[in-house]
Amino acid sequence: MNIHSAHLPRWLWVTALVLLAAAGILVGVLATHWPFTRAAILKDLQQAGHGKVAINSFHNKYFPWPGCVAEGVIIEENKGNLHVQVMARQLTIRGSYSGLFSSPKHIQQIRIDGLRVNIEAARQSASEAVQPVNQEPKKQNNVEIGEIRADGAVLEVASRDPGKKPFILQLQQARLHSFALDRSTAFQIAVELSRPAALVAASGHIGPLKTGSPGGTPLSGAYRLTRGNLGVFSAIAGNFTSQGKFNGTLGQLAVDGIADSPDFANKKTHHQVHLSVHFHGIVNGRTGDVALPVVEAHFRNTTLLAHGEISGKPGKTVALNFIPKAARIEDLMLLFIHSNESPINGPIRFEARVTLPPEKRRFVEKVQLDGNFDITDAHFKPKTQQNVNKLSERTEGDTHDEDIEQVAARLQGHVELRDGIAHFSNTTFTVPGGSAKLHGTYSVMRDHKVDIRGSLKMEAKLSQATTGVKSFVARFLNPFFKKKDGETQIPVAITGNNKHPRFQAKLTGGR
Repeated sequence: MNIHSAHLPRWLWVTALVLLAAAGILVGVLATHWPFTRAAILKDLQQAGHGKVAINSFHNKYFPWPGCVAEGVIIEENKGNLHVQVMARQLTIRGSYSGLFSSPKHIQQIRIDGLRVNIEAARQSASEAVQPVNQEPKKQNNVEIGEIRADGAVLEVASRDPGKKPFILQLQQARLHSFALDRSTAFQIAVELSRPAALVAASGHIGPLKTGSPGGTPLSGAYRLTRGNLGVFSAIAGNFTSQGKFNGTLGQLAVDGIADSPDFANKKTHHQVHLSVHFHGIVNGRTGDVALPVVEAHFRNTTLLAHGEISGKPGKTVALNFIPKAARIEDLMLLFIHSNESPINGPIRFEARVTLPPEKRRFVEKVQLDGNFDITDAHFKPKTQQNVNKLSERTEGDTHDEDIEQVAARLQGHVELRDGIAHFSNTTFTVPGGSAKLHGTYSVMRDHKVDIRGSLKMEAKLSQATTGVKSFVARFLNPFFKKKDGETQIPVAITGNNKHPRFQAKLTGGR
């Protein structure tokens, strides 16, 4: 027998003793420093907030990986005037033995199944809020986490209005990668929205976390919105998509993006347009207010520029200031009228402020508008255009109906829209040979009633603008309607509705 082979069992025995001793030391160290105990997890969860924590069942995992599984986890806390309840069906922490001894310590994955966060008005005052059992100052754990996964999480925010449904956010995907408190962390989320209905996927980086001021935590990335549907709103409809980028902090986030709707429509009129919007916005993470310094919207042959804000509480008020880059009045009219043809066509210039308060009324009733407009080279429906052509010839003194020339009109003035009624003031209607100064109202409600009155100023004498017996009578009325500048001025009125307007000129009166 070889002498070396005779001593081999001893070496094996010695090696085994060394390994057993090392294993014993390792078990002793792990037993005294095991990070996955029920008490340790409770302490970590309590230090994450300022509330009480409950775990229904808990058990450790040793093989094939070290960790733990907690079931029926509930965290409740009051934050100011809000009560927050966090529930998880199962919390699984998966580590590695090498990660327990590394510096910083490393956890492979934290998985949260059945996560639900409910937020509602506080059940007690802030002074009565439940305080954590452990009041020791928080310490930043020197831990790296390979992945935090909370797919299927649900956020529910109760409305302060008892009759209003809660806001619900469903996260189909929610993941953080290479998480550590002292550095930026990659994230991926996919959120299913209900109002408007849409699926939003976003990815980017968040952190490092500003523990003293969470609003200062950096956030950046990109988003893509698909399967958007505006049908949940009472006034508008259409499918839409959007994509863009965001950069800033949790407290103030700048967003640049585009939105596209191939079939945007007013539900009351059903006229569809292809609407595309480019925007730059700034979101206040604390209040939810949105500043919109730059918005550009395009549909048909119209491009509008706007700026404004979405702000206020309770409820948000939308306030936008519009000016056209290039606009057509018929494009704007078809958004609000039932007829397939606009009653007026032509280029328009305007400045307008549109306000939409959070009132429980129909869109056309609560929308407010204040603006000045100028429609140049205006043309009308054939029947109306014939009357405009005749009006122009009469005001120039031509009473012959043969070969009436097609003329363009100009309409300019000020309008205020309140409660579905447009109020016109300082409005002028001009055609070759004359102009009318008008004021009155037009209903954008379903009846579309019009009541606009004023005076018509003509270059011709009254008798030159009439024929037959009317001309004979008008000769005696000329002095009463003739002004110092030699022009003739008579009272006029437009009544009826947009389908059947009635034009009236009163040949009675005096200076």
